[in-house]
Amino acid sequence: VVTFPFSATRMGVAEFVEDSSLNNVCFVLTRLVVPAFTGHFHAFRQGLSKVNGHAVANSAFRTELDASGNFKNPVVVFGCIGKRAVVARDVMKYLEGKPIVEATLQGLLEAVREVPVERDATYTTQFSPEGRDNYKRQLIVSFAFKWFATISPSVPQQIRSSQGPKPGFWEARHESMSVTQTLKSTGQLTMPKAHPGSLYVGPKKEALEQSCGETKYAG
Repeated sequence: VVTFPFSATRMGVAEFVEDSSLNNVCFVLTRLVVPAFTGHFHAFRQGLSKVNGHAVANSAFRTELDASGNFKNPVVVFGCIGKRAVVARDVMKYLEGKPIVEATLQGLLEAVREVPVERDATYTTQFSPEGRDNYKRQLIVSFAFKWFATISPSVPQQIRSSQGPKPGFWEARHESMSVTQTLKSTGQLTMPKAHPGSLYVGPKKEALEQSCGETKYAG
């Protein structure tokens, strides 16, 4: 990581995510080393709609399993519920050494419900003054449930809809996020000749900002 005025620092990804001092400086990530990992990694996210990819909340789960099938070195991170990614230390501490059984799942869900979700005015409107804060709380609980069901050996294979073909970052990504995508708009040629919709005007202007998550949406 290179920070202004041009000081290079090497740090682990977890340290980078949690280093709040980076909020006050300009920095550039110049190199990212992804180590080999033989454990289980899964990521989940929820967009606003099928045509709006801006994430309401997202999450990443990583763990190894010991010889008895118990959690070992679990890492749980949630995004879009605060100004920076939230590393759920209490959740990770709870999971360490526990077996993958229903009792552990119930405790996991209770621990995730205690994860603080900051107030987000982005989705606050006249018709929805409460925003989507409660929705975000429900989302991160659902992410935890999906992840637990994915790695649980007692869940039938045919209902593991979120499971990748094998453990790993690229393998666990959703198919729509692992292939080249092209955004385009086409005119409605069946409309009357003078209708504005019959003229192709090219991709939407805000497509880049939307795909990059730079645009905030309300309503």
